[in-house]
Amino acid sequence: MPLVGSQAQGLWGSLFLIIPAASRSVDGTALENGSSKEERVVIEPRKGRRERPIPAGVIVGFTSSDLAVLRSALRIPGRDFRRLDFARLWACSPPWEGVALAGPALGAPAAVVLLERLIALGARWILSVGSCGSLSPEAPIGTVVVPTHARCEEGTSQHYRAPWVRMAPDSKLLDSLRLALRREGVTVREGGVWTTDAPFRETLEKIRSYSAEGDLVVDMETSALWTVASFRRTSLATALVVSDELWTLKWRKGFSDPRFRKGLGCAARAAASALGDRVQGSGPGRRDSGAFGYDP
Repeated sequence: MPLVGSQAQGLWGSLFLIIPAASRSVDGTALENGSSKEERVVIEPRKGRRERPIPAGVIVGFTSSDLAVLRSALRIPGRDFRRLDFARLWACSPPWEGVALAGPALGAPAAVVLLERLIALGARWILSVGSCGSLSPEAPIGTVVVPTHARCEEGTSQHYRAPWVRMAPDSKLLDSLRLALRREGVTVREGGVWTTDAPFRETLEKIRSYSAEGDLVVDMETSALWTVASFRRTSLATALVVSDELWTLKWRKGFSDPRFRKGLGCAARAAASALGDRVQGSGPGRRDSGAFGYDP
């Protein structure tokens, strides 16, 4: 059913209906490296004239329960937020000035809509931090996983797949994240993530096969976020924390397990520190928390 009236205004109020002469980046410049001039879009993510910019560093969380843990770890009051379409945006307090937390956005389509809006509003470095399912006994509940490659079984990425687009994390931001996790004392696993749109179709055959091929975990957002960040020339990397296990071929849940909550909190602090380092070292174009502000 199409959105009408206030529903449509609430969701798309900051997206402008335009028909550009060519594919455009966030700042309006023509996309290069093989973009077709015929790839014209009707809805382009743009900053509204009355919208305030956001911090340059943003952590993206996917579920409300994950966000509660992230906010607690970063000492963010739940009431002080800015509405951003279907999501919320919180500013971090010292020592993480210039960093914000955004979400929820579960699944690739919602995560990509949020990512597009964040980039349009000024985000330059983004770390997605969330929960995942384990495909390997090497990644039990509570393990912090830094994905280095992704298996794409979601449908959003194909709409951004220009020839020059890479489905990979930003290498420099990934290095910053690794360093920050080490400073938190976290033992990290690295490997592949399987991204799927269908959590209820994680079949025994796929779990066995993908695990044997080196995929450590499964989630619903990572491959799409990496693809879109590459398309928009924006730095993005990911930290995932194992909340449940599938490798036994039975579902073992650990969403309330103290190991999972501890791992997610450590990942949140590491992400904020890594982004803070990037923002503070970004030179003349840096944005800090003073540019944030809240919508009434």
